[in-house]
Amino acid sequence: MLTTKTTLLATASVLLIASLMQPAWADARSAPRVVLPAQASQSHQVRSPTVNVDESALYYYAQNNQHGRVEAEVRRLQTMHPYWTPPSDLYHGGAYNRDQQLWDMFAAQEISEIHEEVARRVAAEPGWQPPLELMEALERSEHRHQLVENFNAGNTGQIISAVEDDPSLLAADDLEVLWIAGGAYAREEQHDIAVQMFDIALRAVHSPDELSGTLYNARDALPSAHVQPLFATAEAHHGSQAAYANVMAQFALDLQRDQLGADLEAWRIDPDRAHALDQEAMVAIEANWQAGASLYASDADLAGDYELVGWAYYAQGNHRQALALFQRALASADVLHANTAARYGAALAMRDDGDIDGALNVLAEGLPETASSQTHVLASRNTGHTPHTDDRSMALYIELLSNALYGLENAVTLSPQRVARHTRYVGVLESASGAEALGWYAYRSGQLTPASAWFAKSLEWQPSQSAVEGLVRSTWRQGEQDDARAHLASYTAAFPDVASLGDELAAQRTASTATTSAAAPARPSAVAAASQAQRSGNPRRCLSLLQGARSTHEASLVRAWCLLDLGRSHEAATSFATAQTSGSGRIAQDAGYGHALAMLRQGRTFDALAIARDVELSEEQRGIIARSALADQANQAFNAGHFGDAIAALDRRTRFAPETRDLTLLRAWALVRLNAPQQARQLFEALDRQLSTRETQSGLAAVPSPNAAWMAN
Repeated sequence: MLTTKTTLLATASVLLIASLMQPAWADARSAPRVVLPAQASQSHQVRSPTVNVDESALYYYAQNNQHGRVEAEVRRLQTMHPYWTPPSDLYHGGAYNRDQQLWDMFAAQEISEIHEEVARRVAAEPGWQPPLELMEALERSEHRHQLVENFNAGNTGQIISAVEDDPSLLAADDLEVLWIAGGAYAREEQHDIAVQMFDIALRAVHSPDELSGTLYNARDALPSAHVQPLFATAEAHHGSQAAYANVMAQFALDLQRDQLGADLEAWRIDPDRAHALDQEAMVAIEANWQAGASLYASDADLAGDYELVGWAYYAQGNHRQALALFQRALASADVLHANTAARYGAALAMRDDGDIDGALNVLAEGLPETASSQTHVLASRNTGHTPHTDDRSMALYIELLSNALYGLENAVTLSPQRVARHTRYVGVLESASGAEALGWYAYRSGQLTPASAWFAKSLEWQPSQSAVEGLVRSTWRQGEQDDARAHLASYTAAFPDVASLGDELAAQRTASTATTSAAAPARPSAVAAASQAQRSGNPRRCLSLLQGARSTHEASLVRAWCLLDLGRSHEAATSFATAQTSGSGRIAQDAGYGHALAMLRQGRTFDALAIARDVELSEEQRGIIARSALADQANQAFNAGHFGDAIAALDRRTRFAPETRDLTLLRAWALVRLNAPQQARQLFEALDRQLSTRETQSGLAAVPSPNAAWMAN
């Protein structure tokens, strides 16, 4: 296989060199007639009347302005017929050849009709054979069509086998085939060969559209670390040409967007990475719209940049600047993306700035009055720019209003319309926390039957100790003591701390209803309120509410999440470990996930992986831990001087997420240490072109260019 791939790349390189030697004439009228040096004199251009040469392919290529193929066909015919000279009317028509009909059919891609006509003429005209050049072109066309079909069907293995069996398919003048081959190798994670395919295409492009298509196909197929060197190739070959300036500038801006987006994704997974956001990318994107937005194709693109930089400011804690940009995104274009993700970001910024009423209002403006009852999947602890932003907006609305229902936000207006909207969204998302908030609100209002129903629904969607407590209390107060005891018996195994609740309620049994009502909690359990505060992004309030709470497994878990949100990873790890070892079921699983995250925050990668291995986690949770762990492994390997291991860890990480700018810098420095200066310089140059920083300049200074070294000698 190695020999085949080496032959493939060598053949493709030969095809590239041949294509680059072709003249790029503007049209047929300006194309010179093809002659050999020995035939330059008119006195030597004698066409022998005895030579019967099939010139149909030659005329076909000339009529279609395929000048490179014209030259190749001329050389072939002169080799076969030494006394033959090219016709003088090659680019100006000429006599109709008896095989021209077949070439016309080929130009129209009437493939099956060609086969039928060839079969008919072979039978009707003894001794006639179709032009060899036509049959070869027909075979290539059929193979090409099969490549396209395989790519559309996702049959990457068949594509790779086809181009390795017949490298001539990779003609440098057929960019689409090179794109298909590059995409196929990328899908199989053979990134080095994929880069070679796109590199060949980049060197062969002859128009801005071809350059744009090649760059963006590479961007869609490859991890960002492999796109940067391709951009360097494009800039080296086309950066000085005015016709390509807009394409290059647009692509450079898109790389900056990609980098900032990848940084934000890393921040979404690990909020401690807010400091790693590419500040200079933010500045560059802002500078572009402030300069007149010359690279924006539509208002939607402008709205997208407002939103992207808005999220960056939000991650850095600059909520007011983030809100201003989210509002500009909402105002700049009436597009779905801006009306969902930017609205969600604006609500978060308002919430964090203390304007809860404003956040509820802006969410309500973008959410439907009615909602479907289909089930949605929600990861409640993740915030930021996500595909399911409508779900996120509904979840945020639930969390904000739940605080008011719990009595944690006294300044919020609890209008019937808001409560009704909250109730609808709870049903759509099957929000256990939202249902529990409604249960406690009804309980405090003396509406015990609805309270019991909401607590039961909360337990159906996601059991929690506080919902069990609510169900037992509301059922008991309705005089259904046997049912209350049955509920306790059902949930005591999962939540042992509720066992004592039966004795507490029994002690109140002889009290009057009024006395019982007065003795009942004025608000839900401190653990439930603290959990709601943590989900709403208020970890300090969460810890404050837990100060007087009983020590339970659930309390340890909620306290651990709040500590982790505050960056106190060592304390969080202790609380997670307590909940994990003493709890069971959902509490133990959630605690195990949090424990692994806390270990990662401390740089204890192997401990985190060991914890994650022993806990049943979701696919998303395992992906989050894997990305963070591999980034940590790369950094640790680099610091220990194991530079090959660092690059291996970075390569594995690209399977889970795009490479962030800081990790690309790490890769470049590892290549420097591995004595691979050219590869390292390509990365440093690409990063520096995207955004020049002290780090990229230091890298360039450490790895002089080959030209500089040659000049020094």
